[in-house]
Amino acid sequence: MEPLSSATYFQFKLDAVKSGSYSSKAGWQAISDSGTAFIGAPQAASDGIAKAFGATWDPDNQVYNVDCKAQASVTVTIGGKDYTTNASNMIVSWEKGCLLALAPFDEPWIGWILGDPFIRQYCNIYDLARQRIGFAPSKQM
Repeated sequence: MEPLSSATYFQFKLDAVKSGSYSSKAGWQAISDSGTAFIGAPQAASDGIAKAFGATWDPDNQVYNVDCKAQASVTVTIGGKDYTTNASNMIVSWEKGCLLALAPFDEPWIGWILGDPFIRQYCNIYDLARQRIGFAPSKQM
């Protein structure tokens, strides 16, 4: 269980991220949000992760197009523990092929939004009384 930085949005500290050849230990504030279809990341991180898997930005549709067979996974470190969102949750097929379930997101108050791809991989455990959040592996079908 991780202590919350802010109970308003179940905000917590994300220590590091690694994905393919990209890694950063910059440290950010993050939230886990079931209302967000992708993982939202700072522009520099999302561009670095996309590049690591050969994804290209599609400005018309505001998505990263990626090879459907890419093994794109993203590992975030929270409280010293690694949580990997596998390619099966990071690659989404659509009418034009496949896209990376990652979006650039730059807000001054939050660095990352761990949306549906992360939540499909990890159940969120909310401890309101102690103002903390935990993550448990989900049973993937």
